[in-house]
Amino acid sequence: MRIADRLIWVFCLSGFATLLAPSTVDAQTITTHYAQQPTLIVPELEPITEGEVVPFEYEVHQGQMPEQSYAPGYDVSPDTNSFPAIQAPQPCYWIASSRGLPQNAAMNRCRNLDYFHRLSDGCLQRTNLPTLKSQIIPGVPVCIFIHGAFVDAESHQYECARTYNWIRQAAPHLPLQVIFYTWPSDASHIVLTPLVVNQKGIWAANNAFYLADLIGQLPPECPVCLVGHSHGARAAVATMHLVGGGQIDGYSYPYNTGAHRRYRVVMAAAAFDRHWLN
Repeated sequence: MRIADRLIWVFCLSGFATLLAPSTVDAQTITTHYAQQPTLIVPELEPITEGEVVPFEYEVHQGQMPEQSYAPGYDVSPDTNSFPAIQAPQPCYWIASSRGLPQNAAMNRCRNLDYFHRLSDGCLQRTNLPTLKSQIIPGVPVCIFIHGAFVDAESHQYECARTYNWIRQAAPHLPLQVIFYTWPSDASHIVLTPLVVNQKGIWAANNAFYLADLIGQLPPECPVCLVGHSHGARAAVATMHLVGGGQIDGYSYPYNTGAHRRYRVVMAAAAFDRHWLN
């Protein structure tokens, strides 16, 4: 084996070891493995309204594997201590989740997403799309955060609160509406092979249909900023591709997302090739 080949293998193995090893941030040890699905505990959920259809089982389509939903059901013991109360002023944020839903381009519509509303007392309540639409203030910017791969539902809920507090501390006097978008990016394999990473990339791009449909439900006067990290950046640029009339896997988004709406996109450690933006 040539010396250059040996160096490449050493670099790859050391990088993989760093991924699985614990890391220290602000004197707190964070274990960065994703071997197990966590048991998700959420506060007591509001009952569904009369006539509302909430699917509990979803057909598994080609290219999709069963994933844990964002909320496990309605008979959940309340545990508000699991969620740190936010200190920022209203408005609170929303969570839109595609976990447990089909991850292919042909069936992604935002009306099937799970929606949650985070209150100022730290409670997370289930809501629905009509309620979210009624709470959005026309003209006030809407910021949609999209996480990357290998993020489970439990850690996403905690990081949402931290991120929202961090944003609001910068300008608490200015109005802002925040939606945290989550998709089934959990790592169900102990070893992260290229096939697993590639699958997450495909799912991230397919979630652009959910996101484009969600943006289309917002008031056209609301500017939209998409913030994506890693594979979330892939979902963000794929969403802009659909909004601009493009196609993903031969499918386009034919509906209106708001005439003359202003968009901004922030990409952090984007998981795609730079020539995609050409």
